[in-house]
Amino acid sequence: MFKYIFLGFFILSFSNAESQWRDKQGKIVEPNISMKSKDGFGVQLLSVDEKNFFKVWNTPSDTVDIDVIDTIHKNTELIFPILFGGCKTNEKNKCLLRSDFLILAPDGSVYTDVKNILIFNGKPQPNHALNVSNEYIKIIIEKKDLFGKYKVKAHVTDTIKKIDLELERSFTVVDDNITIKKKKNKSVEPYKPTVEDINVSKWMTYAYKNGHENDMKNIIHMLNSRLFTENKSSLFVMAVFISERFKIDDSYLKKDNFNNLKGNALEMLLFALKQANTKNSNTLYQKLLNNVKNVKFLKYIKSVKSFQLLKMNIVQPSMIDALWASFMATGKKEYVEKIITLLGLPKKGVNNLLLISSAKWSLLSNAKQHDKVLKICKEYKSSNKLIQKHLNEILMKVNDNE
Repeated sequence: MFKYIFLGFFILSFSNAESQWRDKQGKIVEPNISMKSKDGFGVQLLSVDEKNFFKVWNTPSDTVDIDVIDTIHKNTELIFPILFGGCKTNEKNKCLLRSDFLILAPDGSVYTDVKNILIFNGKPQPNHALNVSNEYIKIIIEKKDLFGKYKVKAHVTDTIKKIDLELERSFTVVDDNITIKKKKNKSVEPYKPTVEDINVSKWMTYAYKNGHENDMKNIIHMLNSRLFTENKSSLFVMAVFISERFKIDDSYLKKDNFNNLKGNALEMLLFALKQANTKNSNTLYQKLLNNVKNVKFLKYIKSVKSFQLLKMNIVQPSMIDALWASFMATGKKEYVEKIITLLGLPKKGVNNLLLISSAKWSLLSNAKQHDKVLKICKEYKSSNKLIQKHLNEILMKVNDNE
């Protein structure tokens, strides 16, 4: 089992095949001073409470919710473990990692300087999972120590792969009179779906079974409801669904129903119009461009081109969601079959494991909901033994729940 690392509302995994950190959606996370990678080897420096960290790390799960500490009072203990992935093994299937640690006090003086610690000597987790160092430095800020910002530097070496990476992070020591607030996710008041929201969600799920007489009403509701526009990460999938409905019938795009949209709703509609690439969608797209206030998005939407999912390599789970959105909008079995092919990916690298897991889970879930998906799974034939094995397991689980 591999683990996602949840750091202050940020979920990470490491793909050593690409030498990149990725979030749970498969999107590349840019390296920073505390998280770097090179030639398939990735490392990350943490500052955490020892007891809490290992309690969650050792709990069997796919995700690990880690509170990274950047502000403390005096007489507080901190440890600085190293997370890593993609280390090279020797003839005993062991990785050997060493690290120097340097901590600088707020006045620039050396607070701690430790050289050449063997931080990991053992077999790495299977399936390219993330590992945590066996050894790490531990400190406790005493009363005599300075208030202010401390810098922690780690020079990590994969001694077999012969790769060195420099990491850095900081923490601040404050007076006991100062309350340390835990970081909270910046979020608005939770949105409670309306009856119409629920009805439109049901319509989306089974849109391919219905006609198009309610498309305009339902799509306008989607564009004006927080349920469908608030989560920026889901805008892509929503836009793909809408674009597929536009491709089938875009006659109502001639009407003036979309002039008051702004923000996420406008961006979602423009992407859908661009992706639909029909006569009426292109006309409305050009008209609504003048309403965009976000300069960065305006540059992006002008540069992006219409694409065909069925001809693309599926490289991240959000693309699987887009395939399902396309199926639910059109009912075309080719979108489901494209997802089924992902079951045949080799089980190498975190990204492949993410895709296989996402494809299998979504096929099972939708086979339970959609008779058509179940029929496609039953009728799909492949010479790939992995695909057939996964399909058989899916069908058995569907039958168990019937």
